[in-house]
Amino acid sequence: MYNAEKLSAMNVKELQEEADKNKIKYTSKSKKQDLINLILEHNKVSETISEKKQQLKGSNDSSGANSGTVAKKSETKGNPDFNNTPEIPNHYGRNKIVFLVRDPFWGYAYWELSSSLVNEHSLQTTEKYLRIYDITETDNPDSPSGYFDIRLNNEASSWYIKFPQANRTFIIDFGYFKDGVFITLLRSNKAATPRDDVSDQVDVEWMTSDIDFNKLLQASGGDKLFERIGSQELMKFIASNVNEENSMFSGNMGLTISSGGLNLSSMSSSSLASGSGRI
Repeated sequence: MYNAEKLSAMNVKELQEEADKNKIKYTSKSKKQDLINLILEHNKVSETISEKKQQLKGSNDSSGANSGTVAKKSETKGNPDFNNTPEIPNHYGRNKIVFLVRDPFWGYAYWELSSSLVNEHSLQTTEKYLRIYDITETDNPDSPSGYFDIRLNNEASSWYIKFPQANRTFIIDFGYFKDGVFITLLRSNKAATPRDDVSDQVDVEWMTSDIDFNKLLQASGGDKLFERIGSQELMKFIASNVNEENSMFSGNMGLTISSGGLNLSSMSSSSLASGSGRI
């Protein structure tokens, strides 16, 4: 690299060649001093980059040596945060059954039995059952609307349950039969399955007020029909459309007035809604 003194001894052509060699951009109007300044600035940046590279190389070499030492220490000593963490147990020694609903016709139950309860009732060799009570009307498993039993595998600790009906409330007992009598060992929480159809509940929150209804009527042009043919005849027409499946979209119904009176047979329902059917 040239210093300022050596660069000053060069002519413009030599400075341009030096700039080209180092890929330094300049213009045809650049004077000798401009070229010298550009080359000196380039040399300064190049030196800084070279120094940074040397520093990073030295840092990586030292960190590599240190990492080997740290790795050996960690292998011998171990991480106390992980080594001292207890394993998650498969059982908690509690007697419990939990009932969850998946959808309108399926539910899921899981349970745990303590070893003392298993030994007390000799459950190792006893067939175990789930009894599912429908308590929709009574809210009481002692007087259910109905129930059904499911025989379990001996190793099972959970089970999917298919319900005969949607929109019902159930509760589950875990137990076994002894001399024809069902012995309950565990009782679950109660849970309700959702509907599988449209709700028949009409919530006040979704009712249309008279003000909103009038706005909708005006927007559809229905207010004009009220004025022309009267509300009674229009309501008859609307009721007939509601009772006939898809009649509102058939495009075959209409409205004309003849000398014989009102005729609802030639104007489409879409024309009624838009107010385009003129009388």
